[in-house]
Amino acid sequence: MRLLYIHSAHVPAPAANAVQVAKMCHAFWVAGAEVVLALPRASMNARDHYEKIAREYGFGTEFPFRVLPVPFWPVPGRELFFAVLALLAAVWLRPHVVFTRSATVALVSAGLFGFTTVFELHDPIGSLSRRQRQRLAKLIGLETFRMLVVTSQRLRDDSIRLFPQHAGKFLIAPNGADPVPPNVEPCSLSGTFKVGYVGHLYKGKGMEIISAIAPRCGWATFHIVGGTPGDIEYWTSKLAKCPNTVFHGYVPHAATCAYLAEMDVVLAPYLRDVEGQGGGRNIAEGMSPLKLFEYMAHGKPIVSSDLSVIREVLRDSVNSILVSPDNPSDWVKALQRLRANKALRDQIGQQAKADFLARYSRTARATNILEEIKSRNASSGSW
Repeated sequence: MRLLYIHSAHVPAPAANAVQVAKMCHAFWVAGAEVVLALPRASMNARDHYEKIAREYGFGTEFPFRVLPVPFWPVPGRELFFAVLALLAAVWLRPHVVFTRSATVALVSAGLFGFTTVFELHDPIGSLSRRQRQRLAKLIGLETFRMLVVTSQRLRDDSIRLFPQHAGKFLIAPNGADPVPPNVEPCSLSGTFKVGYVGHLYKGKGMEIISAIAPRCGWATFHIVGGTPGDIEYWTSKLAKCPNTVFHGYVPHAATCAYLAEMDVVLAPYLRDVEGQGGGRNIAEGMSPLKLFEYMAHGKPIVSSDLSVIREVLRDSVNSILVSPDNPSDWVKALQRLRANKALRDQIGQQAKADFLARYSRTARATNILEEIKSRNASSGSW
């Protein structure tokens, strides 16, 4: 299958969606697809662009997928122009399927160019802009639109409530991660009981909880990996009198394995209202956080907020410890419990890794999506 993945934001980039796009292109290739990734042009040289992606995300020197640089002008309607240019450039590729996370790109692909199209949705439809919702409403009934991939049962339920007549077009595919590379060399982290967090520091992602519990856990060292310079400056100031918090700042995604390998416990401390990239919208109800699957891949004991969408993946006292996001005291007790009981840490960490290997690798996710595309194309008579 020849798959054209069109993404209207830069890769590589610090955003989680950049990680997901690059890693899923690689996973589609591993699963047997011929993959081309169309991106806003960062370089006239596609090889240079790919090599930047390879360094950031730890790919080898082979070129598992091609990069198609496309102009992206800073003008009104730029995403629409980008979509048209990407698809015009792609006509000669003759893709079997166009895959995208943009409703605009998907509508142009299926409606204007008539390509078999798959749209992947990571946020509640209600959190999309009015224009994006309108485009999705036009897209979903098109014959060439094969499937809307959602990352949680909650997102699927919400989508079906809005489009009940198209319930058959929705596929649940939780996010995933890659197996941990062999022989990862742990980096040296301070402290005798290391509590880790890897990810952005946007509102609701969890620094609010970490800042409340770190002063009460002097026996632990909190290692924070990620964040923009502005966010780090803000939280460093807030925790100036808390010497057991260490901010490592942004590191390339491929380097996060070395940090995770050295952590004793990892945190996913989401609030009930989580701000997405760019702010202004709550993504808590439909999120499928990449960090959960990366934590699981490492076999680390996870302490996570007890939210309904998180319970689609994690089970309390089985592959994690789930705690109310509203009560910092419960987080302190959970960490005390894990600190005192290494056998429990090992037990839930090993179960998390077993669950990851059984269900949440990116290659398994990519294989499932490709098989669904083939099945739906075959049933429609397209192939």
